[in-house]
Amino acid sequence: MSELSGIYISMSGVKLPFDIVLVTTRYLVCLDGRSKGIAGATSDRAPGWKGAVGTAFSVTNDEYEHFAANVFDKNVEWLLGDGVLVPGTWTRSKPE
Repeated sequence: MSELSGIYISMSGVKLPFDIVLVTTRYLVCLDGRSKGIAGATSDRAPGWKGAVGTAFSVTNDEYEHFAANVFDKNVEWLLGDGVLVPGTWTRSKPE
């Protein structure tokens, strides 16, 4: 079950659905597609499966809480705890 879901909007305007799920002690951000910006910013946080870079990355509990309170639906980029800036914005799914 997803903790949060919505639409990720890349710096170039590409829109990708996303889900954030709790996996053991970390959260996994999963995109329905691949983002070059996310690949560049979060490659060291990607899971080990083939093709994961740019489609999924893990975050800590504190980073998730910061996202939920200060980034999600706020039209700002996500600054992770280690100073990595995830480009693009994150918003709720809205009916077209």
